[in-house]
Amino acid sequence: MTPGEYRSTRRFTNSPPRNRLSEGTLAKATGVNMSSYGVCFNDGTDEPNFCYLAALEVSDLGDIPMEMVAKTMPANTYAIFTHKGSVDELGKTYEYIFETWLPNSNYEIASPYDLEHYDNRLDPENPGNSEMFIWIPFKAKS
Repeated sequence: MTPGEYRSTRRFTNSPPRNRLSEGTLAKATGVNMSSYGVCFNDGTDEPNFCYLAALEVSDLGDIPMEMVAKTMPANTYAIFTHKGSVDELGKTYEYIFETWLPNSNYEIASPYDLEHYDNRLDPENPGNSEMFIWIPFKAKS
């Protein structure tokens, strides 16, 4: 799958994942902070099937509510990009990452996923002034 195929499969809403979870489920989860994450990855097939896992960072995997699953992300080095503005324009930030920054760097993708980080700067009521962060795992080109 090429980065272009990857980006073309993305679908977004104007709200961070925590707004789509029930308040009861969130109250049971012992989040480290009120940030939320999107884990973006391919489903492992040859088709460009985009998968998205809404996530919260927790301090203990032992007390995860039944409505949630526990996943541990492997340690990596990340390039962190700031996306400013509406999530409707997020494809342009990914385009810059995969078509400008990455090919002109001395790096390559280290893992088959990336992370989107949402905090109080993502404002569904004022999407033009919103900010979110894209974490791309990278390593030196071999």
